Amino acid sequence: MGRVWPRHGHRGRPLNSVVRRHQKRVMRQITIFACTVAALSIPIIASATSAEAMIYRAIFETFGEPNRTFVVRDTPPRPAMPSASTREFETLRIESVHLANDFDGVRVRLLPEVEYRAFFSSDCRDGWRAFHSRYPEAKVLIGISHVLFRSNQRAAVYFESNSGCLGGGGVLFNLENESGRWKVKGQEHLWIS
Repeated sequence: MGRVWPRHGHRGRPLNSVVRRHQKRVMRQITIFACTVAALSIPIIASATSAEAMIYRAIFETFGEPNRTFVVRDTPPRPAMPSASTREFETLRIESVHLANDFDGVRVRLLPEVEYRAFFSSDCRDGWRAFHSRYPEAKVLIGISHVLFRSNQRAAVYFESNSGCLGGGGVLFNLENESGRWKVKGQEHLWIS
């Protein structure tokens, strides 16, 4: 028989029975939570490192519109047509979503995946009308991958922009770190519609 701790609200019951009772309840709660998360397919939330934020800032600076607000899908895309230069993107964590602080220094409004799917679930033209009425300041809808670090000094980002049913394109940005500042060194246009 276990120890009795009547002063701690156990009413004379052995301590190990109290621990077992609480342990069962906690394990049940953990199991319910895990099943709920799995059933809802909640995306993993991962924050960008400061290097990733600097890389995103370097890409958005190429547009030359520092005061512009960009609408970005919170779910990072992967290149639609894999090529030799984009195969590495298959290893990136696709299940994690972007957060606003991923784009530190860039004015970004994140478009949740649920809202994106609601816009474009049926007709493309109606979807774009709904998108532009909800985000009138947006010229395009942007999808941007997580940063693919090829080394400490080199990185790549897949970037796509869409402005209509037949207005879009995908670009692979190649960046290098020069004295602590990330700079775009090249762009490879992957597709256009």
